[in-house]
Amino acid sequence: MLTQPFWFFSSYVPARYQGGDLFLQRLYLDLLKAYGEDHKEVHQLRSDLLRLFEVQKAKDLPPEVDLLRTTTEDSKLMARIRLATRFLSSVGGLVPGYVPGVDTADIHEELMEILQIAACICFKIHTQRNGWKCEGIKDLPSTFSHDSSIMEAHSLHTTLLSDDPKALDEKLILLISQPKFAAIGKADGSKYDGEPRMLKKAIVLMG
Repeated sequence: MLTQPFWFFSSYVPARYQGGDLFLQRLYLDLLKAYGEDHKEVHQLRSDLLRLFEVQKAKDLPPEVDLLRTTTEDSKLMARIRLATRFLSSVGGLVPGYVPGVDTADIHEELMEILQIAACICFKIHTQRNGWKCEGIKDLPSTFSHDSSIMEAHSLHTTLLSDDPKALDEKLILLISQPKFAAIGKADGSKYDGEPRMLKKAIVLMG
């Protein structure tokens, strides 16, 4: 949801829109590649397009607009169900109380609530007029440095680093629990000429 603004199009109900998430995502990335990740109009296009699909329920909506609203809501629900099912099938063994093949309706429902909150947060992020950079393990250095401006050690390493802040320097990064997250420009579409603002450092675990 965070890295793919058009994530809900993967379950968009009309057959003509199947695969729409991949098409829009590729188009968005191609525009960024062509014009640059700090190009204001590309990010505004993403924001405006998503806003057009997010229609608020009202009594006086034209039938076509109301159909768009319900279709979008249905597609988001279907996409969340798909994400929840995929999560449980791939890493469900790490979830307390989850047993494959056993009724897990309560766990699935709780996961759906989490995804609903995540969807709302991501929509607020993607409809702002600034750009976003979300960088994972492939975008970071392969080894850790205690004085890095883009990453910090996971809390599991706190005890070791409290004795020696440099204890994990040059150690191989094995896992990222939180990606690096930076903003380009401001939410209103201004100030695109500066450096990206660091919002969250990457949280990494070393071996």
